Amino acid sequence: GCVEIMYLLVQGTIYCAIVYWMCWFQRDAGMLCVALTPTLQLAAVCSAYVYSIFNLFAGFTMTQPNMPGWWIWMSYLNPIFWSVYGLIISQVGNLSVGCTLVSGDLVPVYDAVLLVFGYHRGMIGWIVLILVAWVFVNWCAAYLALAKFNFLQR
Repeated sequence: GCVEIMYLLVQGTIYCAIVYWMCWFQRDAGMLCVALTPTLQLAAVCSAYVYSIFNLFAGFTMTQPNMPGWWIWMSYLNPIFWSVYGLIISQVGNLSVGCTLVSGDLVPVYDAVLLVFGYHRGMIGWIVLILVAWVFVNWCAAYLALAKFNFLQR
């Protein structure tokens, strides 16, 4: 138990640093929505639409193996999908508890998650890079929108 304290602190800090920005607790993504739209009301409507799309394609409402082939790319563009993917792979990876599938087979929880959600082993490094890239793209888009768009009417 005590041996893993440092590992858990580092993992928790890194995960919270990534997910904090992905959940838009800070105003950066909100500023992006407001900078891209002329009014605050339109920004609220657009953000509600984006949140519903993100939640639909996050992988827990409709798993990736059950998505139609032409919609899977939406989950790859979804930061919530990558956050949930990384969280599940990192937290369920060492569980040896058995889980019964719909077919009646008893498999370890990790194998059941890999089978049901379509996840792959060894993706943690890529997930971290993708989430950091998403934060960078969001910052750049907000900067460009604030620098280039001007909705003032005189």
